Amino acid sequence: MVTDTLPVPPLRPVETLQMEDQGRHYLLLRDPYGYSEKMIAIAVEAAPLLALMDGHRTFSQIIEEFERMTGHSVEAEEFKAMLDLLEGAYLLETADFQKHRVQLEDEYREKAQRSPALSGSGYPSDPAELAAYLDGLLSIPADEDMEPEELLENKTIRGLLLPHIDLHRGGSTYGRGYQKILSRIDDFRDPLLVGIIGVAHQGSGYPIVASTKDFVSPLGALKSDRKALDYLKEKLGDRVFQDEWVHRSEHSVELQAVWLQHIFKGREITIMPMASGIISPGESGTPRGNPDVELVVKTLKEIEKQHEGSVLWVASVDFAHVGLYFGDQGYVDDKIRTETARLDMEALDAVRASDADVWWKSIMLDDNKRRICGLNATYLVLRLLEGTQSRVIDYQQAVSEKADQMVTFAASIFQEK
Repeated sequence: MVTDTLPVPPLRPVETLQMEDQGRHYLLLRDPYGYSEKMIAIAVEAAPLLALMDGHRTFSQIIEEFERMTGHSVEAEEFKAMLDLLEGAYLLETADFQKHRVQLEDEYREKAQRSPALSGSGYPSDPAELAAYLDGLLSIPADEDMEPEELLENKTIRGLLLPHIDLHRGGSTYGRGYQKILSRIDDFRDPLLVGIIGVAHQGSGYPIVASTKDFVSPLGALKSDRKALDYLKEKLGDRVFQDEWVHRSEHSVELQAVWLQHIFKGREITIMPMASGIISPGESGTPRGNPDVELVVKTLKEIEKQHEGSVLWVASVDFAHVGLYFGDQGYVDDKIRTETARLDMEALDAVRASDADVWWKSIMLDDNKRRICGLNATYLVLRLLEGTQSRVIDYQQAVSEKADQMVTFAASIFQEK
């Protein structure tokens, strides 16, 4: 409820999309954290009002400042109606929102299973159609411009690096990576434990945020490994599950879970679903020596050592995000594509060598200017796979039709030396 005696609540962090309807331009506001399913359209002319809602200004102060800045008037009733819409959609930082957030998180925490977020939109919801779709991606041949590096014979596969971009754009790379796993499927001993480290796109204050839930898809339920997760909690404490809510809508783990169900169908397999959060570098310029990072790596290595069957580590990561859509100044042209590929290949050299520190330094040389979202997750997986060597299977660049954005990604297989 808005009054003029208290500051107007600020807008929560939202995702903004541009839309046009009957010649008018709007900003579509959406909650990327999943606390609200509602989307609110705001006329672009009203955008300065949102910026002035800083949690300090009152209702009348915002109107006065808006009129001073823009030279346009705004009706108090119209502004109040906009605030009511935003508050009703839980897009404002209010006490009601905090109560709503806690309730949703508590309800989710009590569930034993995670429902699929992408079924029917990111991949077919029918089991037979989904299996046929994935089989089709597995049959895609190697790219003529990217000859896959051959796997070593008689060397155990220890890990994968794969994309988490949508299957529409990245399906061929997923398929080429999982083709290699399928060709060595008999090398894996049951019970198979797969540690998936994706990206907590919503953010987390700890290096990893794990989930205790079984991951459900049209192909069934992929069980989480209770023994491994209990050990994780024993060594790392409750903080490793504190932000478990991020998994509710996080796609980077879900997409790998669907693939694993398909590839290892009929096998005894469990997963450790994890997403990478904040990782801070130390005096060395890399996260090596960071106490939280070291404890996470040590604990995950202990879990691998204790497990009776095969263990597979999966980095579910994308690489560069460049172009106007991501805040750059220009459209994606051949020069940008070539330079991005050059830098990505330098980073992939570190992946080939399973060298986490070189990986980190190669990307942070320019403060991660090309926005590699998989920086932290890849670092952790490379630390877990130290002493292995990697074969790069595929590398692709997905450029939008308008050339206003490009996302790059790769597939790589890690084997013992």
